[in-house]
Amino acid sequence: MAPRSQRVAAAQSQPCHRMRRAVWIFQAILVAILLSVPTSAVPGTTRDAAPAEVTVVIAGQGRVSSDPSGIDCSPFSPSPTAPCSAEFADNTTVTLTAQPLAGWRVDSWTGCDVLSPDGIMCTINLGVSPRTVISTWVPAPPFVLTVTPSFFGRVIATPPGVECDYSGEEGFANYDNCGILYDDSTEVRLDARAAPGSRFVGWDDSRCPSSPSCSLPVTQNHSVRAFFDPVPFAVYMAVEFDPSENPFVVSEPRGIRCPFACESAFRAGTAIRLKVVGMIDEIRWGLGCVPDQDDVSGRTCSAPANTYFVTLGVGGASPPDPPFLLTVPFRVRKAGSGTITGRGINCGADCYANYEWGDSVRLTATPSPGWRFGRWRDGCAKPKRPRCRVVPGEISSIQARFRRL
Repeated sequence: MAPRSQRVAAAQSQPCHRMRRAVWIFQAILVAILLSVPTSAVPGTTRDAAPAEVTVVIAGQGRVSSDPSGIDCSPFSPSPTAPCSAEFADNTTVTLTAQPLAGWRVDSWTGCDVLSPDGIMCTINLGVSPRTVISTWVPAPPFVLTVTPSFFGRVIATPPGVECDYSGEEGFANYDNCGILYDDSTEVRLDARAAPGSRFVGWDDSRCPSSPSCSLPVTQNHSVRAFFDPVPFAVYMAVEFDPSENPFVVSEPRGIRCPFACESAFRAGTAIRLKVVGMIDEIRWGLGCVPDQDDVSGRTCSAPANTYFVTLGVGGASPPDPPFLLTVPFRVRKAGSGTITGRGINCGADCYANYEWGDSVRLTATPSPGWRFGRWRDGCAKPKRPRCRVVPGEISSIQARFRRL
């Protein structure tokens, strides 16, 4: 048995050993706890961000893209409801956007943190957990696109639908096929075509350029106006005379008083009568005007409706050539059912063509089944025959009339 002093010393040292053991156990537990906590949760530590997966499910027919890029789901995925997935770093804000698709619109989202007021954009704030967002699409109602020409002209749309014509014949505006339904987000191209006696000026839509062609997405009921102006009528006059004789040319309706005012705009379809005023002889009418047979002095002539210019020489001068290479538009009209064909013309489908001044064009009118040809109106020497020779420039339009059997 150990001496009493040794037993006392051993007994006094046991609490110290127990204390050390408790400290070691506590340290081991603390290390284990620290090792189990992600380093990103410990202040002052960093680690590489683990990717988080975002999955988009499209219900219906639609398209969704993401920012940052990575997701671009559309009906061209393996199936219309096929999920589209991409991985993004955690703590990333991802914006999903519904892209326009003809005939469909986004109806609702599931799984968004923030939704834009118009329902187009869905924002999610990523953590470390995967996220699934459902985008539900429904068929969109069609919208009406209405086109209005302001003057003599036509607007044709692609895809087909609008073929709006302002002819103004006999004092009335004839609007046909000026409004049509298109699926939501359909891209429509409009082409403006000026009628004889007018020219295209522009559109009233800021998205359209100044050119006659304009492309618009149809996303709501919308109206577009095409502006046309009348082509100025001009008198080109050559003179050889004593200045004291002071000849000039006046028009009826008023507008021309040449050489002071040799151009004027007249309403399409207006026949113009010209007269040389002044103490002068030797008047020679040139292009565009027919001398009045009842005026033995030769001072008056009549320009047919939609004539673009007249030339004349006075005081022994020859009529001048027009100061430009002239190409004139020519229009074929029809009443009833049938077709009119000729060089550059196939009406129904294409009733307009451009010709050089003085060209000779032979037109043939063919009635549809159950119809017969009636007559030509304006410009044919033999109006009851189905074939007619016309000279664009001398006339700017002609009409074929068909009657039911």
